[in-house]
Amino acid sequence: LVDAAQLDAWLIRYCLQGEVDQVKIQKLQQHGPGKLRNKTALFPAVGELVKLHRIRWVGKNAIAVNPALLTKKEGL
Repeated sequence: LVDAAQLDAWLIRYCLQGEVDQVKIQKLQQHGPGKLRNKTALFPAVGELVKLHRIRWVGKNAIAVNPALLTKKEGL
């Protein structure tokens, strides 16, 4: 769950900064949290976030973040 939490935080920050809602797996492996750049650690964390409905697969090569998580809160 720690890996999933790290991935979740990174995805939300990345998407908000880039104003996107999808991330290619290749981009995640190149720029994501260091520990999660290999498939052995990455895919279980992705699976946890999919189960929690925080992300979903877009084809085989990308994931989309739940849009409800990408709303910027005023005052923060």
